[in-house]
Amino acid sequence: MIRLENLSKTDLQNIANTIAESFLCEDGMITRSLNLQEASAYFDIMISEAYRVNGLYATSEKQEGYCIYWHKGKGPSTWREILAFFTYMKRIPMYKLSNLVVSHHDWTDYEMQFQNEKDYLDVYLVVVRKEYQGQGFFRKMMEELMDIARKDHVIMILDTDSELKAQKYMHVGMEVVTKKVLESGLHMYTLKYDILDS
Repeated sequence: MIRLENLSKTDLQNIANTIAESFLCEDGMITRSLNLQEASAYFDIMISEAYRVNGLYATSEKQEGYCIYWHKGKGPSTWREILAFFTYMKRIPMYKLSNLVVSHHDWTDYEMQFQNEKDYLDVYLVVVRKEYQGQGFFRKMMEELMDIARKDHVIMILDTDSELKAQKYMHVGMEVVTKKVLESGLHMYTLKYDILDS
């Protein structure tokens, strides 16, 4: 994978649109709550913050897929997350944001589950562009992330509200730590890859 650098605002918006299109192909919080324009705005804000902390990656120069990750405490600061939330409020209708929050209100954030770990690799997003799905890019990104976790001697964690993605993560060697059906009907999974278990 390569870290994305020297991107313009238009570049980031184009990546956000691509990620939104890919996410809307699967059931989950985004599909149930946002249309394409709103999902694009949501991901534009998210990836802009990831880009700011050098956490936005692509499979290659062709950008067949994207990944956001960082080590514990290296992502956006709490202050930046608050600013991002206000940006969400400006760009996405309030009732849609409420749907997003309410759909997860009975879920314990995966970072909280691992708060006592000294360090971990926090995988925030893994997505393959629609036109490249089914060609092995997901596995390639996951294997590279697992290599980083092994090299750094840390566990790798993530969560997903997609049953299909949870199965894909398990297929490449991650284990389910927590699984819960939320009141909203979403199936949430926290998964980890532990070098001691592999």
